[in-house]
Amino acid sequence: MKDYARKILDEIDLGTGGFADIRFQHSESLNMIVKNAITEEVTSNRMGGAAVRVLVGGAWGLATTADISKDTLTQTLKTAVKMAKVASEKVKEPRKINPEFSTQGKSKISFDLNPKDIFIEEKMKITQDFEKTIREVDKRIATSRAIYLETINSEDIISTNGTDVSTESGVFRLSGGAVAREGNLQQNVGENVASSIGIKTIMDFNVDEIGKEVGTKAVDLLSADKPKSGKMNLVMDPSLVGVFVHEAFGHACEADGIITKRSILHDKLNTKVGVEEISIVDDPTIPGLRGSFAYDSEGTKAVPRKLVEKGILKEFFHTLETATILGQTPNGSGRAMDFRFPPLARMGNTFVEGSDKSLEELFEIIGDGMYLEKSYGGYVNPAMGQFMFSSQNGYIIEKGKQKSITQNVSMSGMIMEVLTNTIGVGKLEQAAFNGSCGKSGQWMPVTGSGPALAVKDLVVGGR
Repeated sequence: MKDYARKILDEIDLGTGGFADIRFQHSESLNMIVKNAITEEVTSNRMGGAAVRVLVGGAWGLATTADISKDTLTQTLKTAVKMAKVASEKVKEPRKINPEFSTQGKSKISFDLNPKDIFIEEKMKITQDFEKTIREVDKRIATSRAIYLETINSEDIISTNGTDVSTESGVFRLSGGAVAREGNLQQNVGENVASSIGIKTIMDFNVDEIGKEVGTKAVDLLSADKPKSGKMNLVMDPSLVGVFVHEAFGHACEADGIITKRSILHDKLNTKVGVEEISIVDDPTIPGLRGSFAYDSEGTKAVPRKLVEKGILKEFFHTLETATILGQTPNGSGRAMDFRFPPLARMGNTFVEGSDKSLEELFEIIGDGMYLEKSYGGYVNPAMGQFMFSSQNGYIIEKGKQKSITQNVSMSGMIMEVLTNTIGVGKLEQAAFNGSCGKSGQWMPVTGSGPALAVKDLVVGGR
């Protein structure tokens, strides 16, 4: 496969500054959804094909095919070239790729437990049991759900620059949630476990214990205190910090948005963006985390990315193209959902580094305010620097002490305010946000994490 693809690339004339790569991709996945005692979905899917990407005259052409035979691949390459030539006639800002950017390497998953070694009946049972345990806690559980997902993906990438990479990655997750309802009031609670190296953590997951905790918490929140509203001091737990650092800050560090000035950080490189206690890293090389991988979809080797060091913005997420345009080095951020899509600048495992404060010390620092736990979604606008996130519950903090629990609560503010208004950084880092990140119609597995953070003057929106 690679041999004839390489020959096709060698024979094509792309002109001065031309570039081309071919990415073969294949995936096998299993998805199961159980909701309110009904198994809504059990699907197994195999998908594969090739993406042919060319740069001609400063413009891109992309063509894809599920047929990877030599003749079809040749025709697909010609189609991509035609598309690029048409686009180049009206290109205002020519694109380019540094010809020195190339990588050679191989990577396979070292499974802790290969999902192929476990019968589907066992996977179904753990999913059904998780949903059942949540549902049976109380009649006020209006919606109970459990979702099992496994995907094994392989990519083979070659380019006219000399890149030759074969890589394998995995996505495995079990999640469950409850919506408790009483009258017009409802409360949302969820929990999940995820990995990139197999399903051992899923099979070891105590669905009876955790399911009961999820259902019980959802019901208990119906009678919990209503959260405060207004501007106040907050402590964000690792889950909320993970969502913030991914959604609000991480997206703003994607270099395609930097180039087009769709990010609040476009002119902030090597300047202060937070207090000295804040350092932010994205590291897709950490074994086992949901957002881990060895090579990106352009064949670049994954490396840790030091986004912020002691409050100073140091790095962006780069593809081959954005690195060339900004005179930087590619850092393995060009990720594509599958062969039908182009690689985009994306995150992996993004986290705030821990410092030296215990949770109790953070409560003392904020004095009066709230402690927010367990994110369950939100909104962010990287260009405007705005965000809004929801948490599953909060706790009232009075005179530095944790008091009563509150219902679902939201927080909002400006991205830069969180980093500059941080007044305490916890010491216990947790990989607390196992997410699926959407961008331009592509969804990628990611992890967000960090310690708890104490932040002054954020807006809490109440229930």
